[in-house]
Amino acid sequence: MYQILIVDDEPMLLTILTESLKNYAKKYAITTAKDGLHAIMNLKDKHFDLVITDIKMPIVNGLVLLAYMHKNFPKIPCIAMTGFGTPFLQKRMQQESAHYIEKPFSIDLLLRAIRSVLKTGVLSGTLNGISVEGFLKMIELEMITCLCEIRPSDSAEGKGTGGYLYFEQGELYQAYYGRLKGNKAALKIFRMNDVTVKFKKPSGHGHIAKKVTQDTEELMLQAMRQRDEIEAPEIKRAIEKARARKKKKMKRLKQERVERVLQKAKTQADLVEKKLSQNKFVDSDENDMLIMTDISRTILAT
Repeated sequence: MYQILIVDDEPMLLTILTESLKNYAKKYAITTAKDGLHAIMNLKDKHFDLVITDIKMPIVNGLVLLAYMHKNFPKIPCIAMTGFGTPFLQKRMQQESAHYIEKPFSIDLLLRAIRSVLKTGVLSGTLNGISVEGFLKMIELEMITCLCEIRPSDSAEGKGTGGYLYFEQGELYQAYYGRLKGNKAALKIFRMNDVTVKFKKPSGHGHIAKKVTQDTEELMLQAMRQRDEIEAPEIKRAIEKARARKKKKMKRLKQERVERVLQKAKTQADLVEKKLSQNKFVDSDENDMLIMTDISRTILAT
């Protein structure tokens, strides 16, 4: 029997899901939690085969729970639920991390997702490998307040250049990237492709002033243009290197071919000389001509 933890701050939804899944009581044992904090307490006390969590919740939201699971329970698969979603975000989360379903959904859809996750063993719902665009859209639509660390997905743990973004009710308030702050820091972060996101709940000590004054969408478009300008020369250099490697390879293959032809011709010549020394030719001139013709054909055919 699979142990499933369902996390949502809506009591009605928890009741509906629990009652609906009772028909599958022989396969699934259901435990519920009203927010991310209670979910973490359950995870510490009991083993679960799957976690199904809402994104927008009080105290500890779903994104923080997903990040916590990735760090502490990386082998537990997860399904993320939300009232807002985009096709891009759904595809990305399915490919890179958690399965994703958008409210309202049918029980049949949820069951298909449960079977798929338990069958494939998709790892916990971390936002590792998500695009910056998809991540920003999720935060904005869910109106989440959080502080998050952003790093390139291909950087080693604790290494690589990254930054921090602070959101208040889904709006980007502050960005940090090295010594940069505000708009300039946001631009640096937005220029990253695939990123790993670690969430932290703001401590609540003092108010963080809004320093990102440009519209987030405008900043993203500007960052994408800068990214293209940076990547274009890199792509050109990569193409030139590939062409140079191909040219070098063709030159080497041509040289090897010439060497094989010369070696074959030498072998034929040695054979002629051997037969001549053994007086095996009646007409040396005629047979020499035949052998030389054979050598020529060999060279032309190679």
